Amino acid sequence: MNHAVIKKRTRSIGVAAALASGLLLTPMAPAMATSPEPSDAQSQETPITTTEIAPAEIAAIVENMNEVGFLQTKRLTKRALPELIDDAAPNLNGDPDTVTSLSVEAARIQEMADSMAKDGRITVQNVSTEVSSVSSENGIDVVTLLIKRDLGEGDVWEEEAPYAVIQEDMPNYGLDAGSIIPIGSEYVDEGTLPKELKTQLGLQTSTEFEEEALEESAEVPGEGSEEGQPSSTEPLSAEEENKAGAMAAREIGSANRAKVRDYAYKWSYGRNPAYTSYSRDCTNFVSQALRAGGWGQIKGFYQNNNVWWYTGNIGIKNSWTWSGAENFYKFARNESKRATGYSNVYQLRNGDILQYKTTGEKNVTHSMVTTGRKNGVPLLSYHSDNNRDKPFTAMPSGKTWFAHKI
Repeated sequence: MNHAVIKKRTRSIGVAAALASGLLLTPMAPAMATSPEPSDAQSQETPITTTEIAPAEIAAIVENMNEVGFLQTKRLTKRALPELIDDAAPNLNGDPDTVTSLSVEAARIQEMADSMAKDGRITVQNVSTEVSSVSSENGIDVVTLLIKRDLGEGDVWEEEAPYAVIQEDMPNYGLDAGSIIPIGSEYVDEGTLPKELKTQLGLQTSTEFEEEALEESAEVPGEGSEEGQPSSTEPLSAEEENKAGAMAAREIGSANRAKVRDYAYKWSYGRNPAYTSYSRDCTNFVSQALRAGGWGQIKGFYQNNNVWWYTGNIGIKNSWTWSGAENFYKFARNESKRATGYSNVYQLRNGDILQYKTTGEKNVTHSMVTTGRKNGVPLLSYHSDNNRDKPFTAMPSGKTWFAHKI
């Protein structure tokens, strides 16, 4: 991978110039407009640092971190990051702002690698990374990478991972040039970006999402029963695995599993233009797959949990059960009975649905489709963030799991 030259330089910029360049994105308080003329000391120019980081450099850094986390015996500690960054992007010289900002991503990669290694049934054998897309939002480059992790025997776990690249100091947000900040939904809630900037970049935490029920079919509590018993995450014995497979082979479910799986596989890191997309798109994606598998729509008041529909019309485009994880659970399990619960996550088969509730959350917050199995481990595809065939053994900790048989 070619390395673009990265330069870090400092220039001076006054408040007026900052406003003109779009650096100061938040409006000034009204009081500032009527304040006295600034003193000489106050009017001194503020040093602003700029950095030029090419998308290819980010891909090289992230690929290097994945190789260390999944393929080597080294640890992705903050102390080791400067050397790892230098190996991938030597012109960056282990920039401290880059090191600090990438610590969150390093910890995420290391957690997944450790979890898979502890289970031992699936291992990553090779990693490649490419730039999927680049956009500019409010003075910040958003670089999305496609990370491919080879699981062997033709199985590949593909993940689209977005990063905010801070090319110039943003003092009003406390962000330094050279920072490369992961902004995927699996870790955006961890406070890596100021709330105002998340909003400007179109990023939403689950709590913020719930407050926008009318606009984006939020994951809000609905009427009906509470969630049933969570699904165990203890690996099945060989006898239990064989029994589960035999039962799945002769059962007729509420949807065509192959069609659900095929739809999810096709659109796992794309957006079907026939449907509206949401910034938190996981349950919308699951509903689309189930509709492709034969689930019929049930019309009614959009907030009710005994309905499930999508029209795409102006205004209310779909029922909350279509795109809200908690509401979907209540429809699928409590109201329609189209889904029943598995006692164990490892019973999941192609086309089945997996949801989780994050520790501390009242509601179910994420939904996924099972698109494969490898060595007894379900492979999961989902939106927000986009993943195809992610092993369950690489899923984050701190979750309560609900596995649904459809």
